[in-house]
Amino acid sequence: MEPIRIATGMPVSDRLLWFLAWNRRPLYVLMGLLAVIGAVFTHSPFGLLFGVLPLAVLLKANQTVNAASPQVIEGAKNALLKAGTQRVGVELENSDHVALLIPEKSRSPFGIRPAPRYAVSCVYITDAFFAVFPGSSFSLPARTLTPATAAEEIYFRHVSAINQRDGYIEITLNRGNKPKRIDVSNDPSALRLLDMLRTRLRAPGSPPQPPIATPVIDQPSFVEQALLSIPSNDDERYCYIRSGKLMEYYADPTVINALMERLQVPGTTATHNLMNDQEKKAAIEAQIEHFSQTPASFWYRVPPREILAASIWRCGGDFLSQRVIEDRFYDVAREEDLRRPVARWLQNRGDEPYMEIQLGRRRIDVLGYNRRGPLLTAVELKNSDEEFRRGPDQMSSFAEYAHAVYLACTPAFAADYLERNAEHRAVNHWDPTLLDRKLKQGGFGLLIVERDAVFEVIKPVGQNPSPERVSKIINGLPAFHKIDLD
Repeated sequence: MEPIRIATGMPVSDRLLWFLAWNRRPLYVLMGLLAVIGAVFTHSPFGLLFGVLPLAVLLKANQTVNAASPQVIEGAKNALLKAGTQRVGVELENSDHVALLIPEKSRSPFGIRPAPRYAVSCVYITDAFFAVFPGSSFSLPARTLTPATAAEEIYFRHVSAINQRDGYIEITLNRGNKPKRIDVSNDPSALRLLDMLRTRLRAPGSPPQPPIATPVIDQPSFVEQALLSIPSNDDERYCYIRSGKLMEYYADPTVINALMERLQVPGTTATHNLMNDQEKKAAIEAQIEHFSQTPASFWYRVPPREILAASIWRCGGDFLSQRVIEDRFYDVAREEDLRRPVARWLQNRGDEPYMEIQLGRRRIDVLGYNRRGPLLTAVELKNSDEEFRRGPDQMSSFAEYAHAVYLACTPAFAADYLERNAEHRAVNHWDPTLLDRKLKQGGFGLLIVERDAVFEVIKPVGQNPSPERVSKIINGLPAFHKIDLD
């Protein structure tokens, strides 16, 4: 990510004093000149005292830095917390968060109290996991923040203990895994962070207490509000299926019967056969609500619509024809089947689409070239889990050559990715945001392809490739690699 300049609101005079406090050579040169000029004009050694005058400016500069530094440092913390949300995939308002400032081993000029350089880490805490965004750096003299490019998340169910050590917090993990460290140094926020982590660890599954019931006529149930009310915005997705399509599938009697089996709705087959579709839906929704609120459940705290969509996906093969499921999740046979829809999407944006273009040591599946920038948009097509294992590394290398990097896939691929993760023995829980967070941590965007339609689900972070690399790629674009869409 590009360095972030921290705005201070200081007047021009204070900004000049700030510069002189950290860059003293101009004042030292001025001291020498005034001393020489004073001695020459006074014809006396006492004229050298004129060289002391810049010391007053230096003293004022030191006072300015010492007074303004706490505000600048706090601004840097807030800016990094906001920037880090793109990497960890967590919204600030939906998490507790702490920014930790650790002074690096560097010496400040005489008279300045704060250190010139810092390592900065951010920790975001949610109900299910906490994410650590370490490795950022902050230069106080330049007032610039350089965010890191990697983040890590740890689920509380994998944590057995949290302890404070000398200069760091130690996270002990289950199954004998190597403990994790969060460096805190002497940051005063460390105690608050430790308290928040321990509170979530000791009661990670404590659902909020229900409010005192008050009689309301015809009040819709929890599931009716969360599951059945169709949103006006069809951009919402659950298991990467659009909300409107999800409700369309849920109206199919065949899907309803499959969900009764998949979700193991209580009752015998004979009892289920006597129920009409509305009664079956009510039973399905009651089971979904039960799963969502049960701490030991595979679906604990997963939104009801997500449970519904993921359960439809998981019906494939056992309770519904795999071909039907793949059709409804827009599966494709080959990665190449994604190329033309993505190329058309780029063309509609004003880009010229090319295929199999060399970017560094790797080839990008589709490259969009917009002459108005010029801007390059790299799109990596993925249609199998095995191919995606090396996807993040490939996309990171493409970010050195393109201004935006996307992953393009079908809802079927994305759903399969979530299921493979959920079935891992160290996880065993459905995590609907896993793929989103992985992409956001790298600053990548996500395109969901449904037949000939392409939807931008995640916007990428703008990259800053060198103009020389961009120019070299543009000049070397082969005409026969251009995708013909006529």
